[in-house]
Amino acid sequence: MQHPIYSNEFIMYAQVTRANWYCAPHAHQCYELLYVFEGQCRIGTAGGTYVAQPHDLVLFRPYQWHEETLLSDVYAIICLRFPSEFVDQHRVPLPDDTLLPTVTALPPNQEFRALLDRIVAEYQGRDEYARAMIGTYLFQFAVLLQRAL
Repeated sequence: MQHPIYSNEFIMYAQVTRANWYCAPHAHQCYELLYVFEGQCRIGTAGGTYVAQPHDLVLFRPYQWHEETLLSDVYAIICLRFPSEFVDQHRVPLPDDTLLPTVTALPPNQEFRALLDRIVAEYQGRDEYARAMIGTYLFQFAVLLQRAL
């Protein structure tokens, strides 16, 4: 089965989606990390079907096809897309897929949310230091994640 593969992206945003939303099967050349604030979404991948809900981390690895179907009236997330080269450059210690499945429940820890908010704020500011700061915050996020697993 062929699915669209979207190019390497470096984009970060918060999004609220409303009822009846569906995202057809696709993949990205980059990582796509979602953190769920509100609502539920069914996530389909080659590895299975998951339900993402508040405090869940969703991590799609490069070229991992996925589709998403909204299960609630509202779905609020932060979305970060970043290339493998960015992970390598900043030595971000993302756990491999044996330790971190596509959807992982995280403890309701304000540190995760605060780091994600800082990443999005840096992305929106886009000054000469933004990429370095995003790399630093993403490194911190990955370390907190490793400790929580």
